[in-house]
Amino acid sequence: MAEALYITKILVHVLCDVPIMPRTDANPTPHRPRWYTEAARLLFLDERVKDHPARVISEKLYPHLMEDAIQHGFQMVVTVLNEDLGSPQERVSYAQDVVSALRTGGPLNFGQVYLPLIVAGIIANTRVVMPRENVRESLFALGKAKDHRRAEQNEDNAFIFKMIEELTDREMGMDNF
Repeated sequence: MAEALYITKILVHVLCDVPIMPRTDANPTPHRPRWYTEAARLLFLDERVKDHPARVISEKLYPHLMEDAIQHGFQMVVTVLNEDLGSPQERVSYAQDVVSALRTGGPLNFGQVYLPLIVAGIIANTRVVMPRENVRESLFALGKAKDHRRAEQNEDNAFIFKMIEELTDREMGMDNF
């Protein structure tokens, strides 16, 4: 449950907080999130989609939103933790692999679930607070979920456990609860 909460936090952050840049003379083709571009396309094809936002997001925009969340999540982790998490092309490929696995029901390993989605969700922890959520309790629950996954820790993903612990410790020390 805690893992899903932190994935939701980064999805909501990307959906609601990442700015949509307007076209300007200086920037006639601004980068726009994939989910936004797809939403505009769907709205152009059938304006009734605006009457069913939850359904459209969950059924039509989710893969695009997930890819955006992975890309943005990587950038958040790189910025906050100053980690080298691969080239931009490697991150794009990684995001596409995760989205493909989600679309086909393929397996996802610990690293694909936690990095960058849950790690970035921790960074967004106090920016995206769910109704009636106690963010400190959510962090404790995530810590327990991570501890339950300790058997999955290996040489390749140990750094992810370390990132989670570092970010959780930072968040627990914050006074803005």
